[in-house]
Amino acid sequence: MDMLSEKEEESSKLDIELAELQAAIKAKEQILAHLHDELPPLRSQRDRAIADAEHSKRRQAQGISGLGDELEERGRWLKGVDTTLRGMLEAGA
Repeated sequence: MDMLSEKEEESSKLDIELAELQAAIKAKEQILAHLHDELPPLRSQRDRAIADAEHSKRRQAQGISGLGDELEERGRWLKGVDTTLRGMLEAGA
């Protein structure tokens, strides 16, 4: 009887732990879905920043001053955001 009682208690603890883990998985899935939704606009911004930076480099090479430094800084920032989000997505998957 004691063994049966111990096994039932252990089973009860495992059921609670399983429920907690399933709740954590659902929360992670929601976060992952949210990050997936945020990714396309950020990719678009990154692509525009890259295109702007390339255009600025061409203009600088031609001797035309412009917003090159600002665009380059924005491109680096967007690349950092993209890298961070990709890391978060890979860690969540």
